[in-house]
Amino acid sequence: MNKTKYTYAVARIRANDARLLHSSDYDMLINAGEKDTVIRILNEKGWNIDPKNIFKSLENEAEVVWSLIEESVPDASLIEALITENDFYNLKAALKANFSDLKIEKYYTYPCTFDTSLLTYAVTHNNFRNIPVHLRPTAEKAYKSYTENNSGQDMEIIIDKACIEMCLDYADKADSELLKSIMLIRCVQSNIKIAERCVLCGKTKDFTSNALCDCPGIDNNELIDTVKDREKLSQYISETQFSFMKNAVTGSFTEFENFCNDYIITLTKQTKWDIDGPDPVISYWIIKSNEIRNARVIISAKENGLSADEIRKRVRGADV
Repeated sequence: MNKTKYTYAVARIRANDARLLHSSDYDMLINAGEKDTVIRILNEKGWNIDPKNIFKSLENEAEVVWSLIEESVPDASLIEALITENDFYNLKAALKANFSDLKIEKYYTYPCTFDTSLLTYAVTHNNFRNIPVHLRPTAEKAYKSYTENNSGQDMEIIIDKACIEMCLDYADKADSELLKSIMLIRCVQSNIKIAERCVLCGKTKDFTSNALCDCPGIDNNELIDTVKDREKLSQYISETQFSFMKNAVTGSFTEFENFCNDYIITLTKQTKWDIDGPDPVISYWIIKSNEIRNARVIISAKENGLSADEIRKRVRGADV
């Protein structure tokens, strides 16, 4: 696609930059005495947080941002990798809730690409005919896996792999180097997580290999052989195009996830001021999604009486 077709979208997104949070804003939010002050600061920045329904308001904020992007870009399907992850997350949540006799609707996240009531019906009736085609085969396979093996972990592995493969496919079609880079990082991150889980649970090498995505630049056999020994894993990663991860993989998986998230935020900030193409739009979505995540963390921390120093450790990619 001709990148100049994004000129209108970039201009419209740029007009909303004043609502983005800066280091000084994060300082105020983190140092605020109570959650009501946090909400007031966010609302002064153009957010619409209802103190009586905080987390639904944050969810709505994400949906407003996505609607802006959908209205602005020439073809929203080209960047749907950004929210397709929510589709697969919702599938996972729906299956887990259904098999645990929980109310499914409580566990959905938004925005996503379709009406979640279709997913609720599909999961509760074991009839996936009416959910979107990009989710249908995975839903049927994951449902069957759980009912036959009674393994929530196997079900999650099926969904995680399908999610990454779909997002990589979308990224290839989007003509965005930024989106490709983000999804490759997510692919490596997912493969390391899946390989580690499989090895710890005593899965065979064939099972583990089949569970992993084909990630350009990564030999899955090498990954499986080294994942139990973090130093060996680090040495292997250092020999790939993902060598920037070599130190991060030696810590806990949570630390590794945080590193990947921070690295992605850094990538988005490098393309935020491009004048055409989809990358500035993608950057805006990533940055706003991170802001919403940080707002949720800060408000929850205030409710639980955490100190400013403790909150600062939990805030990601905020230059604070």
